[in-house]
Amino acid sequence: PGFRTMLVADAGARIVASSPALPPHLRPPVGDRSYFREPMATGRPHVSDAFRGRGFGTKAVIGVSAPVLDARGRPAGVVE
Repeated sequence: PGFRTMLVADAGARIVASSPALPPHLRPPVGDRSYFREPMATGRPHVSDAFRGRGFGTKAVIGVSAPVLDARGRPAGVVE
């Protein structure tokens, strides 16, 4: 109940899966987002400061993301 959205982005910053499901035309690239950039650059999880999320009204949210690693241990995408 505490999760608003979950998504998986590939190394090209494209959302490839989400919950709730988003149709392809509503899947913007996420390469400019810190929740994507930091795990891809460092290979480590990212926890945001509290912010007002788009579409969440007045509630503050915290974003948590982690890299998805390939067989060689390199970031291949992000789960947020």
